[in-house]
Formats: sequence, C-alpha cells, structure tokens
Amino acid sequence: MNTENRPFPQPASQEVDMKNIVGLHTVRATSDASTVQRRLENWLAEKNIQIFYVVDHAANATAHDLFQLPAWVTFFGNPAVGTPLMVENPLMSLDLPLKVLVHEDASGAAWLTYHDPAQQGAALGIKPDHPSLKKMETLLKTLAQAVTV
Repeated sequence: MNTENRPFPQPASQEVDMKNIVGLHTVRATSDASTVQRRLENWLAEKNIQIFYVVDHAANATAHDLFQLPAWVTFFGNPAVGTPLMVENPLMSLDLPLKVLVHEDASGAAWLTYHDPAQQGAALGIKPDHPSLKKMETLLKTLAQAVTV
C-alpha cells in the first residue's frame, strides 16, 4: 500500500472519559498497545486459556487504505465456564466468549477495556453471584492488572 501522498484523517482525541462508561472497565497501561497485546496473548497462553480469535482492527483498516490507531479485540475463554451461562440464557452467547480491547489513543496512551460480566448477566436475568460470572470477573481483573503494568 502506498501512503506517501495519501492523507490519512487525524485520529480523534480521547474525548470520552472511558472510566465512566457504565458496564465497561478500562485500565490505562504503562506501555504501548502492541506490548500490552503481546503480554495479553502470552498471559492467556501461560494460563492455558484458549484464544479463539484476535481481530487486528488497524491491520484490517490498512488493508483497505484506511487509517486506525492500533486496536485489537481478543476473544478467549473456557467453555466449561461460559457454557452454563449460555444454557441458562442463550442470549449470553452474544457476549461470549470473553473479549478484551487493547487500543491506543491519539496521545499514544494504551488502554485495556472489557465488559463487566455481572452487568452483562444481570441484563439477561442472570444473578450476579452466578459462579461462572464470579470466575469471569476475577479472571478479567487479574488479567488487566497483569498485562497493563
């Protein structure tokens, strides 16, 4: 792709206060987004947690002569944990497997964002103390702490 003479739009500034979006947990990383993504994939592999798919939005944009700052969505999980939720309410299938967004904002800061499993479950009538939701919450908090430092 030749981008020398092709002006790309400037990325939008980080205007949204991501920490105040209901149902999302966002953690600022101490390193760049690429490093956070690599740490995420390594951490999941070390914990024997299956990665189902990784979407590289920036690479997909580039393939179509578009620009996007670095952003990956990683789909991962354990069917033994998620399946009971989908059995209880098949609509949970829209939110599983778990997913985490790693992205970079216009200032170069890297962020990790994920949905709150208890809020997703509550929206579908699943009690927040469901054992699978508790496992997911613990996993996501631990993961976020581990890969953003």
